[in-house]
Amino acid sequence: MGQGNGNEQDGYRAVLVITDAEVNDSTGRVVGLPITSTVRGWETEIPLSSLARLGVALVDQIKSISFKARELKFDDEVATEEEFDAAKYAVKAFLDL
Repeated sequence: MGQGNGNEQDGYRAVLVITDAEVNDSTGRVVGLPITSTVRGWETEIPLSSLARLGVALVDQIKSISFKARELKFDDEVATEEEFDAAKYAVKAFLDL
């Protein structure tokens, strides 16, 4: 995710992509939530127990990432529908949409 400032997540890390493939392909970017193994119990954390590495998606660190400008690796791991729905709901609540 690159260099962070202040409390921002930085460095190479997994991201829960919340945009669909059509949007990603047309913009050259993904919008995602960084995943961390550090669980603090905050309301803005979405537990992800279905992935190989346990962790939480950080709703308060939502980020647009250019996959054309960065060396991103895509893997085949997919969050469950329930986890993805929880993340989408949390993003809407966080952004007051």
